[in-house]
Amino acid sequence: MVFLIVELRPCDICLGSPRRGFTLVRLAFGLAIKELRTASGIAQERLAFESDVDRGYMSGLEQGSHSPTLDTVMKLLWRLDVSVVDFAVVFERELKKKLKRRANNRPKP
Repeated sequence: MVFLIVELRPCDICLGSPRRGFTLVRLAFGLAIKELRTASGIAQERLAFESDVDRGYMSGLEQGSHSPTLDTVMKLLWRLDVSVVDFAVVFERELKKKLKRRANNRPKP
């Protein structure tokens, strides 16, 4: 088993204006949930309903505008029939993509 570790500093995870509250972590979480949901063939509305999550909130999760509780994360993973470990692999892949894009978009000194 291989564990991937991403070192994050506060300056690495802020994206956009602090007022909007977007972070790379939230965006990566949303992309990971969306990828797993679409791979399972489940509509966003159905996943929200079966996980006892408001459909609008579910949309916000996938867009990276909400930060879910652990209870919500576990409900979603249970409904998707995905282990925490499998989710972590997808999440970390998305997070690394976001960090790489951000690093590539920074102006060179």
